[in-house]
Amino acid sequence: MNPLTIVVLDRASLLPRPLNLNFPHILKEYENTELTEITENICGAHIIITNKVAITADHIAANPQLKLIAVAATGYNNVDLAAAKAA
Repeated sequence: MNPLTIVVLDRASLLPRPLNLNFPHILKEYENTELTEITENICGAHIIITNKVAITADHIAANPQLKLIAVAATGYNNVDLAAAKAA
């Protein structure tokens, strides 16, 4: 199994616990991601973990390999759900 690339976009907003993942993966963690950095930071990601960073239809369309967008918050208005569902 090829490793999945997991990107955490705003690690500073999450509890300082390690992510315990028991499958082959490459983990990329960014303390904070500015609007101008989103496209570059998620390039090639299979899984995106976000708290506050918005994931738009353009971000989703540019990453056809994307399998999961995990929102580490109580809401999900920062993800274009229609685009995610369509993908």
